[in-house]
Amino acid sequence: MNKLISIIIPAYKVEKYISKCIESIQSSSYKNWELIIINDCSPDNTENIILNYASFDSRITYLRNDFNLKASESRNKGLLQAKGDYILFVDADDYISPKWIENLLIAAEKEEADVVIGKSIEFNDSESKDYKITDLDSSKVISYKNMRMNRNSVLWNKLYKKSLISKHRFNKDVKTGQDLLFNYLVLAKANKIYYTDKGYYYYRLDNQNSITRTKSKKDIIESYIKTLKVMGTYNKNIKEINSITMYKIAEAILFNWYQMKSIEKTDLELPIKEIRKISKFLPEKIWVKVMSKKVRRKL
Repeated sequence: MNKLISIIIPAYKVEKYISKCIESIQSSSYKNWELIIINDCSPDNTENIILNYASFDSRITYLRNDFNLKASESRNKGLLQAKGDYILFVDADDYISPKWIENLLIAAEKEEADVVIGKSIEFNDSESKDYKITDLDSSKVISYKNMRMNRNSVLWNKLYKKSLISKHRFNKDVKTGQDLLFNYLVLAKANKIYYTDKGYYYYRLDNQNSITRTKSKKDIIESYIKTLKVMGTYNKNIKEINSITMYKIAEAILFNWYQMKSIEKTDLELPIKEIRKISKFLPEKIWVKVMSKKVRRKL
């Protein structure tokens, strides 16, 4: 087993975390990897920290954006550079266990899977807990059609065969939910998806500089609407594939809308218009359970 693994990390304002992230990869039991780190114009000491590690480890490639491109375009830049047989996406404020890469690759090769999903832990400075994915508690093959994308939409818990994603890129216009949209399109093309409960990815919950914590509610809503439009265009028959994903995005749009402190009536028209297009495809019992009466009246 000597496959090259390309690990792609966008980095922005992560001087507190990037060292632990890099060192966890360097401590991996599997050694045949390349690490591509894209500095997205960090104003702190992130660049110097990365350059120091790169100077001592030839497997680390450092790229720097000329201006702030955000995570999606930074990952696209990494994909263009990647030479591996498989691709891993890691967040710069997270870290991996020593056996994480090895276990994912063993599962991919043994099961001949295009995508392997691994076990993960959510943590902050005071506690940690399992990252729960519905219906996944032991190693097994997963059907894309039955996947619940709300917890499966993340990038960082998956090993992708490069040939599967070679023609796919992150949508630069989608700033929130880009993981979900990428996986929605990519996983539909996978011949086999496998979940392994071995090894751990550690996902940080308390980074105040993360995009989901710094974006305005209105920006989040606009990004989710763009995601809905792409998904609707891609799947002409929404009812057949992952309608549950669509209603989860609709739920996120409305949840963020109701959290906004002030909003004009006209600002609601676009999200409602987009959600109406998909609501007729959603199972009634799910729609009733998730959406409040107040929301459903507006639809």
